Amino acid sequence: ALLLFVPLGGLYVFAGYQGAHLGMSNSAVGLALGWSTVMGLAGGTAAAWMCTRWGPVYPIVSTCVLAAATCVAIGMAAGAGLFVLAFVLFGITYMFAMTTIASVCAAADSSGRAAVLVGLVFAVAVGSVLVGYLLDGERPELAWQIGALACAVATIPAALSARTVNMLSLIMTRPAADRLPERLR
Repeated sequence: ALLLFVPLGGLYVFAGYQGAHLGMSNSAVGLALGWSTVMGLAGGTAAAWMCTRWGPVYPIVSTCVLAAATCVAIGMAAGAGLFVLAFVLFGITYMFAMTTIASVCAAADSSGRAAVLVGLVFAVAVGSVLVGYLLDGERPELAWQIGALACAVATIPAALSARTVNMLSLIMTRPAADRLPERLR
């Protein structure tokens, strides 16, 4: 989750740079970010529905793939319209990711405090600082390229941890006789 939210947090910083690069005003970039937040409600709703229907593994993998695609789409946006469309996809993906990760953390946290979520806030902050540093360098395109790579790489550990949580929740919620696989009964 931390690997996923570092680049997602950095995309907010990258938005100003990319918008200026495309000739957009600050208010136009702000509107794109605003619409991305509004459309994020669809992402959160979709994640809740998918996690309830299929468990966390498929939504987690979908989140990582969508996040990588979002980084590429924002970085390669050739005009203001594509930039806005890419940021709407970002908003949907961000809230999809936040909802999915929060549900996995809540399922894994037997104490009910979900202290793990504090790490997500830290990851978003670190992403913002790292992207700011990359934008100040000689190759600002590295910001979205590294972000896309990090999101793609996050797929493997995220899927494995979601699978573990899914298995633990099955074990904790079923009667003892149902815990054993068919072949062991």
